[in-house]
Formats: sequence, structure tokens, C-alpha cells
Amino acid sequence: MGPVGEALEARAGQLLGRAGFKGYPNRTRDDTSIIAALRSHLDDTSEFFDPFYRRTFRTQDFVLGALVRLLGPERFRTRDARVEDQIGYALPWWTDDVRAELLAQIHEVKGPS
Repeated sequence: MGPVGEALEARAGQLLGRAGFKGYPNRTRDDTSIIAALRSHLDDTSEFFDPFYRRTFRTQDFVLGALVRLLGPERFRTRDARVEDQIGYALPWWTDDVRAELLAQIHEVKGPS
């Protein structure tokens, strides 16, 4: 994971949570270190413009998605069940309420599943 300036590259954060999904390689890695690195970017509200989808996303949302995948998606619930299966896999399109729910839950979860 490489910082650019002070911000985490949003897509790098997302890819950390996608290992083993739809053809992405499943690599042996130090999940504890990756989780700690991602947690350090939980407050990153900078914006990421995706040139392929031509949309702006919050970097924090990619970090949240990766953390949910690494910590175990079965540990997280949202008021929008449509979001739960795709967190960390699809582009983050959730609402402020869902973001707040995930942030609160992530602060409660201590380590990898």
C-alpha cells in the first residue's frame, strides 16, 4: 500500500480487501499489519475521482470496505441489506447512515476473524 502525499490511494485500499475474489490472487500476507495500516486511514475523508466510472468517491469508503472484508463481513450489519454482500467488492455507494454504522462497528471489532 503506497501513500501519495498524505492520502491513501483509494483503490489500493480496496484491493487489499479483495484477495481471492473473482480471479484476484489469494496471497499469504500479514493481515494484522494490513488491518493496522488501513485503520490509520479511517478518518481520511479525501475524495478519489475514478477516471473509469467518472465518479468521485470518499477514500474512507474504500478503506471501510477493505476492513470489513479483512475483519470478516459476517461481523457487520447495516440497515441496507443490499450493501452487506457487496461491501469491499463493489464500488462504495452507501449512504452517510451506512457509513456511520460501519465506522461504529469497525471501532468495536478488534482483530481479524
